Amino acid sequence: MSKKCLFCGAILEDEDMFCDECGKKQDETAAKEEAERRAEAERKAQEAAAAKAKEEQARKAREEAEAKERARVEMELRIKAEAEAKARVEAEKKAKAEADKKAKEEADRRAKAEEARRAKAEAEAKERERAEAELRIKAEAEAKVRMEAEQKAKVEKAKQRSEQMEGAKAAVAATGRTATHIIGLIIRWLLGLSYILIALMFIGDAIVMSVSWILAGLLILPPVTKLVPAFKGRKIVIVLVCIVLLVIGAMSFPTA
Repeated sequence: MSKKCLFCGAILEDEDMFCDECGKKQDETAAKEEAERRAEAERKAQEAAAAKAKEEQARKAREEAEAKERARVEMELRIKAEAEAKARVEAEKKAKAEADKKAKEEADRRAKAEEARRAKAEAEAKERERAEAELRIKAEAEAKVRMEAEQKAKVEKAKQRSEQMEGAKAAVAATGRTATHIIGLIIRWLLGLSYILIALMFIGDAIVMSVSWILAGLLILPPVTKLVPAFKGRKIVIVLVCIVLLVIGAMSFPTA
């Protein structure tokens, strides 16, 4: 069987007199003294812990008292500051009210003075208006007559300018149309006369071609085209007829 050390609790053999761990002799008297010494040490430690806890509690109580005192002082200071701020605001309001009152009185005084000055000025203006009424009426009549004459002249001038602009626009448009028309007429005359001259050159050899091309050339000429009655698609019909006549003439041309 084995036993435990009386001091450290290590496992020992039954015949061991000294502990291999702590090296102490396994004596019951010494163990008892060691136990009493440990109990005394634990008691002192507990007393020290209790004293420390009591001291900590006292310190916390003191800190709480100091905190309460500081809060009370801060509350008193805040109340005092609020009271001073309130008194200052009231004083500012009072001063502002007095300043507004003085400003209103000054404004009323100035308004009355301005009203008196305005009344005097209006009276003087009415007097001047009365003295200048006849001259103004006469000047207005003359100005009205002059204005009517100027307006009439402006209207005439604007009308002439508008007519000139319209005429210029019409002239430009007419010029463009005229140039295009003239070029078309020249081309038609050249083509028509060319076909007629070519047909006359071969009139003895190819009578059908000559007649067809002479008819096509005549249709192309502007004076002959104007003789064709107006109807829908007239230009297209004339072009198709000319093409048909030219094709007939070309097909009937004798080959060598």
